[in-house]
Amino acid sequence: MSCAVVPGNGRPTIYAWSAKPKSRSCQTLPALWLPQGAKGRKEGRAGGKEGGCAHCRALDLPYSQCVAPWAYEFPVTQLVQALKYEGALANARVFGTRMVVQARREQSASWQRTALVVPMPLHPSRLVERGFNQSHEIARVVSRLLDLRLADKGLRRIRSTAPQVGLSREERAGNLSGAFAADSRLVAGQHVVLIDDVVTTGSTVIEAAATLRAAGAESIAVWAVARALG
Repeated sequence: MSCAVVPGNGRPTIYAWSAKPKSRSCQTLPALWLPQGAKGRKEGRAGGKEGGCAHCRALDLPYSQCVAPWAYEFPVTQLVQALKYEGALANARVFGTRMVVQARREQSASWQRTALVVPMPLHPSRLVERGFNQSHEIARVVSRLLDLRLADKGLRRIRSTAPQVGLSREERAGNLSGAFAADSRLVAGQHVVLIDDVVTTGSTVIEAAATLRAAGAESIAVWAVARALG
């Protein structure tokens, strides 16, 4: 059972819900592998020790794994948005704690090694506007619980991009091209755990992970709060 808060004009709303999966496949919980393969979803194949369904494994991805404890649906949508847009920072603790529980449940090797925790960065203009980076807040919790080093400067967003909402998969990929830069002095030779809030088509994590790979990262595992299933 998990609990988190959505602020309101009056008394805040507290949500409590179970994260017990309905079934095991690359679409549903407990482990979600990217991108969301329609073939794998139709066949309902579970993620084995190689990770994900055969269709997902056949794709040439720059990361080895994506773990997300929840589907991006009610009430998780409200809780993530409350963190990002209403400053409900307590939700970051809930999200980070649940990520760690999920990784341990899936026996993810990424946290068992001397891994480097890297949050998905915001562009400086967006960071000034929001006042904080929600992925960094979640990454702080993960690094503390697992006693791993947090490298908030390991990946930077160097180009401001248009909002991804409403764009096709191809448009999202083009929109993000060249958006990131990684510090090879920090990430080269490291096993990186890349922390994000929500993964939709996978375009952002693919571009970010590819940038980390190009800077010499040994491996990348993506840990997200939730995965959009639509």
